[in-house]
Amino acid sequence: MEPHIELIPVTSSQIHAIGHLYNTLVIQFNDSNGNAGSIYHYDNFTKEDFVEMKSSESVGSYFYRSIKNEPKKYPYRRIS
Repeated sequence: MEPHIELIPVTSSQIHAIGHLYNTLVIQFNDSNGNAGSIYHYDNFTKEDFVEMKSSESVGSYFYRSIKNEPKKYPYRRIS
C-alpha cells in the first residue's frame, strides 16, 4: 500500500497537482476535461528537485523538460 502524499494544486494545462514524500514525486494529471485525472509516482526525485519544480515558472514545462524524457533516472508507475 502506498503512503498518503498530500497533493498541492498547480496552475497548468496538463498537471492538476503535485506532491512529494521520501524521494517520490506524485503527479496528478488533468483529464481531457481539465479535471483531476490519473496519478503517477516517479522515483528518485529529491526534495531539492521538488522545490525547484514547484517554484518553476511552468510546472508542466519543467515536467516535460526534466522528468518525462528521463525514464531511467525517474522510473514511474501509474497509481490510479
